[in-house]
Amino acid sequence: MTALEGYHHAGALELIVTSTLPVELDEGSTQAQKARLYQSVGGYPLYFPGEKGAQSSIGAPVRQSLLHLLHQELFGQDLKGKALMRAVRDCLHLDQAQMNAADIFVTNDKRLHAAEALLGRHGVHLSIGTPEEALDRVRNYYRQTIGNDDLEKVKQAARDQGPVVLGSNSCGGCSFIAGRAEETLATIRIEGGLLHIGGRFRDERGQLLVELKPGERPVFPSPGARLTQVGGGPILVAEKPMGAAVLASDTQTYLAVRLTHTGRAVISEMELRDEAGQLVVAVQKESLVLQGANMRF
Repeated sequence: MTALEGYHHAGALELIVTSTLPVELDEGSTQAQKARLYQSVGGYPLYFPGEKGAQSSIGAPVRQSLLHLLHQELFGQDLKGKALMRAVRDCLHLDQAQMNAADIFVTNDKRLHAAEALLGRHGVHLSIGTPEEALDRVRNYYRQTIGNDDLEKVKQAARDQGPVVLGSNSCGGCSFIAGRAEETLATIRIEGGLLHIGGRFRDERGQLLVELKPGERPVFPSPGARLTQVGGGPILVAEKPMGAAVLASDTQTYLAVRLTHTGRAVISEMELRDEAGQLVVAVQKESLVLQGANMRF
């Protein structure tokens, strides 16, 4: 974990904790103090009868919850009392990790490693392993992408990135233009110390779902989409700056952006469609695909 923290402080990865972790830790413990250094992600609020506070807090998740599936497949229905509470908390950790599109879930609990195959069968790719296995994956990733896993070289590569990360690209701002009328589907720019993200997001029929104008209330011409924002930060997609925002419907994510501890905004998912409903821009983690749209810096 110390080596993983080194990559985190270098800006080469983002260590996160779930909103369930503080419930399990003594507030004054060394573990709790360290956990507070890292960004917390949530899901949907969940309360236990007789327990103070929420076992899980609201967040800006990218994916739908799979809590019931995880609990049913990993632990069954026979547990009661404290054993049940521990099992649910384990599943909440896993669920918040997959809901927030984490790459690796780090645990020494071998019982939870079975969740990797379970989630994979449902289209969720979450690597689950020990700290040593997670470190091997991080090092292999940097060997493949920059040809070196030396921490100083990795740190320099991270420094060279721009403030906005789109797929495997970085920039200071851009626009996406599409259609015969050259409609601006989305704009990303830094203004007054804030990252302004605006856009017109459509469904497969070309129906306008939401129009985002930084500093203004979102306009929802038709029902079916929602904007969730959490945390403090400089990302402005609606009235107030936040640290994370997700625009989604029940089945689709149209925009997912989150602030890192290094001050970069990572757009991990984005989907832009033209008036005919054709997908012209797609961001999925490290992939940025333009098919019928222009990207202007």
